[in-house]
This record gives sequence, structure tokens and C-alpha cells, in this order.
Amino acid sequence: MIIPVTHLIPLTHIRRARMLPDKGQVLVNINQRVKATDIVAEASQMGKHLILDVRKALDLWQYDDAEKQIEYKVGEKVEKGDILAQTQGFLPRVVRSSVDGKVVSIHRGQIIIEHSAQKLELTASIPGTIAEILPERGVVIESNGALLQGVWGNSKIEQGILLVVDQPADEELTTTALDISLRGAVVVAGFVTRPEVLEAAQEVPVRGLILSSMSSNLVSLAHKVKYPIILMEGFGQVPMNEAAFHLLITNEKREISMNAEWDPIRGEKPEIFIPLPARGSPAQEYGELTPGKTVRVTVPPYSGQSATLVALQPGLTTLPNGKRVSAAKIRLSNSLIVTIPIANLDVLE
Repeated sequence: MIIPVTHLIPLTHIRRARMLPDKGQVLVNINQRVKATDIVAEASQMGKHLILDVRKALDLWQYDDAEKQIEYKVGEKVEKGDILAQTQGFLPRVVRSSVDGKVVSIHRGQIIIEHSAQKLELTASIPGTIAEILPERGVVIESNGALLQGVWGNSKIEQGILLVVDQPADEELTTTALDISLRGAVVVAGFVTRPEVLEAAQEVPVRGLILSSMSSNLVSLAHKVKYPIILMEGFGQVPMNEAAFHLLITNEKREISMNAEWDPIRGEKPEIFIPLPARGSPAQEYGELTPGKTVRVTVPPYSGQSATLVALQPGLTTLPNGKRVSAAKIRLSNSLIVTIPIANLDVLE
């Protein structure tokens, strides 16, 4: 049986394509060395449009009355906070622009403002060498090193020295553990359940957090913080699998990169990359589920535990809840053999 692989590799050779969503300009050359945070391409994004209903905002009945109160003409530039329209009187009503931009339309009492165009900058995401230029769209980067893939990220990219927090990896990370010694580092820790921990990490500041897991109610805050967050196991209070933790602690104090961008639809996972001087072999994106493979359980009560595949069960197996599924027998690290649905297993390679 062939299934996707989650990579936890001490040494491999990788190629990563970095592409702009629209045509732009590539800023690097073939064979150029880049850092994870270097800008390799850029493009101008068309401005978005803001529609303001002046008639409704000023509580007017007629469209013409609303347009008489508008103080700008089509084509004029506006800045955030500018008064676009207002009524007179003891308690005047005011419509202000919430963005910088240009008035592109005034029609039936509505103003349409086009936001100023934004520059989109594409970073390398990993340290390495530019192996290929994709004209007007991006680059392909090659590098060698250790590769670890997580299951969730907050879509940010950074690099820094890897440090492991001074507490057991299966414990909750607290604010007291985030001291000044972690400033500017990518920090490996257990799970997080409290928002003040993510806020304290930003105050240190850290360059990134590699966590075993996190409470799902922290997702919104995780997207707002300035540093990348990668979850190795997912949401809840799940300890980090032994293979990943061992690989991280053996590379402590090395310079690493974090790419917390991910796309589950396309099978792209958040990645931690540790550049190394030796050359590795390319990793396979799919693996065969055969006896002896190292796997990880993705659901309770064995979430995050790495195990060895003992055998695939023939046919369908009936679970205690009555469902019939394809299943496998696995041996956990404590030598206990259990039966798990194949859909709840990851291959770790």
C-alpha cells in the first residue's frame, strides 16, 4: 500500500520551487547562495476595492443628496482618515476613508476607492543555491540537510539558532520558561494552551516556536504573532514523537530555517530545515506501507507516538465502534502491539 510520507530525515537533498502568484521580477541569479529570509522575487499586486455607501452612512433618502456631500472627485487620491463626505448641523455625520488609495467611481451615493498597490516579496524559505530561474515567476532552490515536516503552521518564514527549552518536552510551555537566554532563537518546546505564552514569546523575542501541539483556540492569535509556529503533532496536548524530538535535540545550536506555510489540499507541509555540509539523497514523497516501517499514530489514545509496523491486517477489520476499516498491527515504543486503522497512521521517513 502506497501512502504519503511525513519526512523526519537526518540528511537529504531537497529542491523547492518558490513562485509568485502573478508575473513579477526575479531578483537572483543561477548558482547564487541565498538565506531563508532573502527576497528572491517580487511583484506588484493590484489594489483591492473599498465600497462606501455614503447615502446610508449619512442617513439620506436620495442618491443625489448623498453625492452633493461627497468632497472628492473620481481620480483624486485619498489618505486613511480623510473626510470623504459629511453633513452639516449641530451633530454632523462623517464618512472617512479607512485606507490610502484613489477614488475610481462615484455612483448612486456610493464611493469606490482602490487601495494603493502593494508590493509582494517572495522569500527563499530555505537556505541553499539557486538551481533554476522560472522567468517572471520565481526560482528553484537546492540544498542539503536535515528535514522535518510538521502538520500545521501559521504561514510565516524565519531562520535562527535552534535551542531546546529547559523543561521536559512532554510538558506545557509556560511564560517562566521563556527567559532572555532564548532571545533570537528558534525554540523547541512541548504544548501550549495559554495565549500569554505566545505573547511572551513575541516579547522575548524568539525567532520561532517548534511545538508538539497547541490548543485550537489559539489559532487566531498564532496567525497574528510576528514569528513562525510549527506544530509537529497537531492540536491538543499531544507530546512530540520521539523521532522528531531526537532529530531536533541532536541539532541544537545549529542555524535552521522554518517555513510555516502549508497547503493540505496540495499535500504541502510546514517544514524545518537544518543545512548541513554533506550531500544527501532526494527524499521520496510517497512510501510503501510494509512491515518494519516507522509510523506515527495521529489520533488518541496513542497520538504522536512513533511505532513499528508489524503487519497489515487482511481484508477489513471491525473496530469496537462497529466500523469496518483497513487496519494494521503496530508495535509501540513500550513494546505493546495494537491494531490501528491505516487512515490514522503516517509513514515517518
